[in-house]
Amino acid sequence: MINILVNKGFGYAIKEGINKSNSDIVCYTHADMQVDLKNCVSAYKNFKNSNDDKIFVKPIRKKRPIVHALFSLFMSIFNTILFRKILYDIHSQPNLFKKLDKEIIDKAPNNMSIDLYFYLFFKKKKFKIIRFNVEFLDRKHGEGSNDTLLKKIRYIPLAIANSIKLLFYER
Repeated sequence: MINILVNKGFGYAIKEGINKSNSDIVCYTHADMQVDLKNCVSAYKNFKNSNDDKIFVKPIRKKRPIVHALFSLFMSIFNTILFRKILYDIHSQPNLFKKLDKEIIDKAPNNMSIDLYFYLFFKKKKFKIIRFNVEFLDRKHGEGSNDTLLKKIRYIPLAIANSIKLLFYER
């Protein structure tokens, strides 16, 4: 168990978990329990069935409210243009991959853009990206930073700024 006393962001917690993991394969998802943990098992099966280490498993969210789906579509289009790589459903969960070197993990941002960071990293390294359908459930824990239309509208400038920061992250 990892105990983080001060909230330094979603990405920070993910990095701590990955770095302290003893496993060669890591899988992460949000702690709000919107993703049935059975999907982590499905992600692992997809990874193992591929017989390749250069795999990034990133599902596609289905049966989402229209506002959430439209926001994801907008951010997918924006990031596809910005990074000149096809990127869609960026914040789908769970994400599963072979554990990376600590220095690569440590470079990842401490905020929600960690999902985009890993997606871009694996795209640039030409990993095979395996997608499978997941259904997001109602949030069981906490309150989302962009659950409502108003929160989404307020979140857009931050999401865009985080994407632009990642554009210059490795230069």
